[in-house]
Amino acid sequence: MDGLKCDVCGFVNPSDHFFCGSCGTEITAADRATSLINAPLQGDRRQVTIIFADISGFTALNDAAKTAGQVEQVVRLINGLLSELSEAIYEYDGYIDKYVGDEIMALFGAPTAHENDPELALRASLSMMERLKKFNENPPIPLPKPLGIHMGVNTGMVIAGMVGTDRKRSYTVMGDAVNVAARLESASVRGEILVNEDTYNLTNRLFTFEEREPIQVKGKAKPLKVYLLKGARDLSQTQRGLTGMEAPLIGREHEVEVLTGAYRQLHQGRGGIVTVNGDAGLGKTRLIAEVVKIVQQDETEQGSRWLFGRGLAYRQSFANRLFVDILYSYLQVPENADDTQVKLKLDAMGDELFGKRKDEVIPYLMAMLGVKLDSDVT
Repeated sequence: MDGLKCDVCGFVNPSDHFFCGSCGTEITAADRATSLINAPLQGDRRQVTIIFADISGFTALNDAAKTAGQVEQVVRLINGLLSELSEAIYEYDGYIDKYVGDEIMALFGAPTAHENDPELALRASLSMMERLKKFNENPPIPLPKPLGIHMGVNTGMVIAGMVGTDRKRSYTVMGDAVNVAARLESASVRGEILVNEDTYNLTNRLFTFEEREPIQVKGKAKPLKVYLLKGARDLSQTQRGLTGMEAPLIGREHEVEVLTGAYRQLHQGRGGIVTVNGDAGLGKTRLIAEVVKIVQQDETEQGSRWLFGRGLAYRQSFANRLFVDILYSYLQVPENADDTQVKLKLDAMGDELFGKRKDEVIPYLMAMLGVKLDSDVT
């Protein structure tokens, strides 16, 4: 029987399951990919988002390594960093296609597809940047200069499947989209993440970009539009869909009235919870955006603060992730903000909300956000 065997209870699950059907243990992206690799040979055509990431600075370390001990230290260093960067891929449910020296090729959309793979790929890319920054702050061996990274991200159609012989085969993707991702990576410089136009169009409501000069790619008649990824937008400012494609909200008068009524009750001191259920694409996000717009236009409702968080499948293993989103929304800082910026915002938040309990509460919030605690805080 083909499937994925749970490490905890031994139950065999379908390859696309996120949790064990018997005991409920989480099934990781790596586990699901392994299950697919062991399945019978087959291939399919699908859209994926591909990351090529190249680490800079290892060449100098390799050249300086003269003794066996020094070589071993360099190998341990690169393995440690590759492991750290790979966690950023797994964090957003991506798949490591291959390591080539100090380069990583990662996939989003294969072997497991999500409705927002381009978004996941860009969040993983930003996480890799942040993880490298922290790695440089405390490297396992002294570095002549901090290590760097630059990336190319491309969204396009590929052929995905098992490639190789009976003795050695692996799951991978093939096609022009792979070549374009590699070209974007080679066109980027240290500290840059370059993306193609399709990735930009699918994610520009979620991230900020800077348009760059088009680049020439072998086999392409026209230069390709290129965008530099600058960072993630605040959740309260984001919407799904394509820019310029927003349609009027029709036939949802009852739902709008229920939600605006709940807000009016909250404004009068009566809290509550409203659940909006619906399949993907039915307009849940659009409905919420319309309600926020209506409320904000009402002069009697001024002074309110809207906080946004999202519970997503790839975050199931992260405790309090939804609350972390809401906290970032309150602080009005992106997730990749540096510790100093977050501490300043938390300090102001403590004065506003907690008063005398500020020094007691803030350290817990810092720990939840992964912010380094001050040495005098225990």
